[in-house]
Amino acid sequence: MLARRLSSRFAAARHSRQLVTAPGSKRAAFTPHLELTKHADRDVQWTAKVIQRSSLTPSVVGLQLEVQEPCRDDPAVRARGSLPQQAFSFRCGQWVDFSVPGLEEVGGYSICSPPSQLPLLELAVRRAERQPARWVRESATAGQAVALRVGGNVWHSVDRDPHRSSRSLVLIGGGIGMSPLMATLREWAAWRLSPDGAAASSTLTLLQSAASEAELVWRDEVTALQAALPDGALGVHYSVTAEADADEGVAHVLGVLGREAGVPASRVRFERW
Repeated sequence: MLARRLSSRFAAARHSRQLVTAPGSKRAAFTPHLELTKHADRDVQWTAKVIQRSSLTPSVVGLQLEVQEPCRDDPAVRARGSLPQQAFSFRCGQWVDFSVPGLEEVGGYSICSPPSQLPLLELAVRRAERQPARWVRESATAGQAVALRVGGNVWHSVDRDPHRSSRSLVLIGGGIGMSPLMATLREWAAWRLSPDGAAASSTLTLLQSAASEAELVWRDEVTALQAALPDGALGVHYSVTAEADADEGVAHVLGVLGREAGVPASRVRFERW
């Protein structure tokens, strides 16, 4: 029922072109990632190395990394007096502070791979003139070192409780705002395709928008997952807005569609980005 209500709102928003930005609105001035997320919880900094770079869409570059060890010169590590004993970890929906040696600016990118894939980790970076984004697009090569710090107070853990196996999940994302949702979708799909999840009746509905069909990032992978999963387990609805700024992210989409569809605020999770 929830998925149907949101899908109808999604379709209406698609035709009115009000899905992501209100008519007449303009892109806000750039706010540095560290300033934008200064109140978010953060972990210690870890080193990682580039495994490969790939093109996901005409405007989005994928970056696969391998997490290695805590940064010994990180102030948070020095404050502890010792290296953390636990392994690198994160939850679906979280992001990383992305630091490149020699660059002053720190980027912020949502993790689009599931925790089960660690120590490998994937990011999706939209083409932009910010220092980290340009480095990813133009300079990142296999073996290069970067630093990561997990942050973010909004996440989703896949519910594997057999007593709640029929619970539905709705993911709504526009443009690069699909990144944190892809981590959740991949984690959920892996569970549903496992022996433990095969008997569950849990469903997931994905509502995805982009400025053009070519910018529907991960569309081929989502189609393959839909074919592999039981019939009706994964519902997908796409919207092409043809708006230049259709990738403002998840928060606005969730806020508008969730409120208009009558979804209780306690059941809507979003993060301003």
